[in-house]
Amino acid sequence: MTTPTDDIEAFFQSAAARIDADPAWRADFAASAPEFFPGGRSPDDSDGARRRHLEWFLLERAETGEPELALQRALATILVDDASPDEPWFVGLRETHTGVFEVTGAQ
Repeated sequence: MTTPTDDIEAFFQSAAARIDADPAWRADFAASAPEFFPGGRSPDDSDGARRRHLEWFLLERAETGEPELALQRALATILVDDASPDEPWFVGLRETHTGVFEVTGAQ
């Protein structure tokens, strides 16, 4: 049995593999380190620091020159190539208690 946490982890692993396999996306991810880490480099090379950088890159940082988050590109690529919205990892990502929200304006 898998849990929603396992499913979300599967998504992040798949997204990390996609980033690593695509030269342009890999370069963009590497170039984002100075934006994320103080001084431009991780203070340590721990799995936690790398994971948090990946989460920030996918969920918080807008694409260079684009209004979308990297998550939107990752989902579009992964769903087209490998999966459907009914896949357990996608359901886990969609139904997690933690959500991803984008503020597009204020009144």
